[in-house]
Amino acid sequence: MIMISDDAVLLTYDSESTQGDGARRYVLRSSIWKRHDDRWQLLFHQGTVKERARASS
Repeated sequence: MIMISDDAVLLTYDSESTQGDGARRYVLRSSIWKRHDDRWQLLFHQGTVKERARASS
């Protein structure tokens, strides 16, 4: 998570799922969240399909 202002963050993460045919799907996800009146609101989300998951650190 990266703070991009006092009331906004950029969150990035990897997701993995299994499709109906058994194929694995890997997606890099990015979201921008903004705090408004003590609530977090999703402003933007993007998913980018990848060839495979990156290695864990």
